[in-house]
Amino acid sequence: MNQVNYYYSVGLSEDDPVRQAEIKIKRSTFICSLAYVSSMEAAKAFITRVSKENKTATHNCWAYVVGDRGEISHASDAGEPAGTAGKPMLNVLAANHMTCVAAVVTRHYGGVKLGVRGLI
Repeated sequence: MNQVNYYYSVGLSEDDPVRQAEIKIKRSTFICSLAYVSSMEAAKAFITRVSKENKTATHNCWAYVVGDRGEISHASDAGEPAGTAGKPMLNVLAANHMTCVAAVVTRHYGGVKLGVRGLI
């Protein structure tokens, strides 16, 4: 296994603004919110805040990676089919050598089921 000698994050401090992107797929709206987090507690606080801000959403799936070398990570599908949201999000963060980052993907269901393949 190759050892990674570098990691990226989305900001310099928890005072940096949250980055967001939105996409519509088959009438569902997906909003990804990213933030710099320095600890598991900060990640959980960010996830809670975004989830409360989007409490009418169908799902608020999340993933985070913290630690100098990304050694702490967790994810949740938040009601989506098992393995279709949190784990793929975590895989994207890991593949891009991200740390000190939390991501929440908010889904507002648009009436069309995407199926498992459509979610990954």
